[in-house]
Amino acid sequence: MPGISADLPLEHVTIDPRTDIDGPAPAVFVLHGRGANEEDLLPIAQRFPEELLVVSLRAPDRLMGGYTWYELDLSGGGLHESQPDSEGFRRSLDFVTESVEGAIEAYPIDPERVDLLGFSQGAITGLSLLLETPANYDWAVALHGYLADSHADRRPEGIESKPVFLAGGAND
Repeated sequence: MPGISADLPLEHVTIDPRTDIDGPAPAVFVLHGRGANEEDLLPIAQRFPEELLVVSLRAPDRLMGGYTWYELDLSGGGLHESQPDSEGFRRSLDFVTESVEGAIEAYPIDPERVDLLGFSQGAITGLSLLLETPANYDWAVALHGYLADSHADRRPEGIESKPVFLAGGAND
């Protein structure tokens, strides 16, 4: 059952740790895919380790019955060659960063144990955030996503020690 939400730049739901822990909790920030919402990945979040506080963020822009993190640049030849549009993508990266910072202030989160899980556009967003500020995150899971061209050449200090799990198919 989603928990009560603090006032953050992005709408969100939380799931409290399912076990008692002493002190602030490790947290995972969940970023849904294009056309979904902040509740879409909660069934997965229910399977996370019991000590995790889950913060599932909603993308900022409406799309059909859900939300999107950014518009797609289809100039590369279609959906399979698409990239994030630069302006909307930057805006979403900033919104997520501000929401993570706000959540660390509002919830009992251990700032040294913050993680990312994203699906599709959320995976692209999460991987980009990890590359921009690897010191802010412990690990990332990217499901059915890829690294945006805008971040492909980044090699920030500290990134080599960050576990990343990438998956894209039924047998991953």
